[in-house]
Amino acid sequence: MKQFRKWICLALALVLTFALAAPVFAAGGSNGGSITIRNAVSGATYNAYRIFDLVKVGEAPNTAFSYTVAAGWEKFFEAPQEGEKYFEIDPTNGYVKWKLELDDKGNARTEDLNIARAYAESKPDLPVWTVKAAKGPLNKDGKTVKATIENLPEGYYLVTTNNGTLCALGTADPNVVVEEKNPAPVIKKQADVSNVTLGKNVHFAIPVVMGAANSGDYVISDTMTGLKLNEGSIRVQAYRAVGAINGKQVRTAIEQKNFTVDQNGDVTVTVGSQTYTLRDTTAFQPQVSPTATQMKQNTVDNPWTLTLTNEYLNQLQPDDLIVVTYCAEATGTTIRNEVSLEYGTAPVILTPTDHVDIATFDFKLLKYHMVKGTDGQDVEETLNGAEFQLYTQSKTDSSRQPISFVQTTTPEVTYTVATTEQIKTVSTITAGQVKIVGLAAGKYYLEEIKAPEGYNKLLNDVEITIDDTGKVTIKGNDAVTSNQVKIENKQGTELPSTGGIGTTIFYVVGGLLMTAAVVLLITKKRAAR
Repeated sequence: MKQFRKWICLALALVLTFALAAPVFAAGGSNGGSITIRNAVSGATYNAYRIFDLVKVGEAPNTAFSYTVAAGWEKFFEAPQEGEKYFEIDPTNGYVKWKLELDDKGNARTEDLNIARAYAESKPDLPVWTVKAAKGPLNKDGKTVKATIENLPEGYYLVTTNNGTLCALGTADPNVVVEEKNPAPVIKKQADVSNVTLGKNVHFAIPVVMGAANSGDYVISDTMTGLKLNEGSIRVQAYRAVGAINGKQVRTAIEQKNFTVDQNGDVTVTVGSQTYTLRDTTAFQPQVSPTATQMKQNTVDNPWTLTLTNEYLNQLQPDDLIVVTYCAEATGTTIRNEVSLEYGTAPVILTPTDHVDIATFDFKLLKYHMVKGTDGQDVEETLNGAEFQLYTQSKTDSSRQPISFVQTTTPEVTYTVATTEQIKTVSTITAGQVKIVGLAAGKYYLEEIKAPEGYNKLLNDVEITIDDTGKVTIKGNDAVTSNQVKIENKQGTELPSTGGIGTTIFYVVGGLLMTAAVVLLITKKRAAR
């Protein structure tokens, strides 16, 4: 009996709760007990099954305890059920005791207790008390403060959760507090860029930190706005922590693709763009990637989903890192990628969502010439008929190709960078006054390929830079406002865009030469007389 009480006080899954109001337990007695799960996972469901009835004899502190099998659990302790391997039932009085050895800390082994959970979940008629942890407020670990199962009769209880394995044991009080020791999985969303040109691919990563074992399938739901998934790009890779470098945790590919071992036993690990050398190789425990049947994809819908089966997840460990990578084409000017994770046995638990926003930039292009206003002052006037092409390379790059656009005319003339599936595209921008949409940060070169009739065409490209905030600047011109690129055309012969000497000097020199010639002619005629 002492051995049994030691086990029942420390086991990871059976919970004792009883009411002090009744000195001896009887059917229909006090139902004032409770089990409080501290650090309960947000949205998780906790079930309490009474395995043993409690009989108390005597007054505290000399109370004696006895345990008998609760209704509905008799078959669990009979062959061929597994329960009879772990508990011994006295045939004369029905009292029970634990048969197997405890672990080195005096606890029952969790794998020895999972059989009780399996039995309970296979018997829908068993009495069960249930509570669902509230959703929020969340602390930094993604857990709520507590969840309490109330109005429990006296007894020993098996507490299960759809968050994974079994809960801890509490005893010696009618209001038992147990600690949720199942880590909840954590999911994040990352992208390789913060802004993008339409039609280009964005590479995404979904890191998932493993939670508890036996917590059901992980169903990752990814909602895309302004993106088109490249279905063949989805990859799944598992990582395991191998230590800390400069205070930062370092992980390595479980399949050993990202590290090498030299003749001295030193391990070189590549994580992203950083390379580290570790001397402790004990944490390297290779595992396999999911097979086709362990990684179910539904890429037809939005959100698209990826299911990692419990069979695959049970090959990993809590705190392992699963990284899902894929790429998607930017197709819209408003781009958001949001991810969430469902896990746990029914009912499922939904983790907090995470998302990334990716920007696209634009600028306005104004082609103008100067005219006299009503007050006699020079004013800008939009000049239609000019044609431009926009490049990401300068003229020195012989392979450069103009960016393709889709033109719309309402509410204003707009040229939006074309995506791969768009057919009716143009590479020539006709201005006037237009808006160019769907660009990433970077350097661009605007070439005038045709000037309005009677006006000079620019000989050089206009170099435009867009920074990571979307601010537009023009080389040689610091006076850009409201992201508007203004280009002036002048009448006359073809002129350089900037830095040229113009035609005025030729007019002046020509006039002086003509004047000198006239003076020389008159002088010669006078001398001849």
